[in-house]
Amino acid sequence: PQLGQVRAGAMAGAARTRSAIWSGGVACVASVVLLTAALPKLVRYDSETDEDAVRRREARVEG
Repeated sequence: PQLGQVRAGAMAGAARTRSAIWSGGVACVASVVLLTAALPKLVRYDSETDEDAVRRREARVEG
């Protein structure tokens, strides 16, 4: 949150407030797109079929 506040404050100081808000939205969407491209396994993750998640769930039930 603090990094976002610094970015918004710097943008609002350099440009208009509306531009700062708009650019923050664009940066957020761009970050999601980049992370999706960089981490495709994260998008396909399913806790019902993931081996580690199943093992942890079974251990909790037994313990």
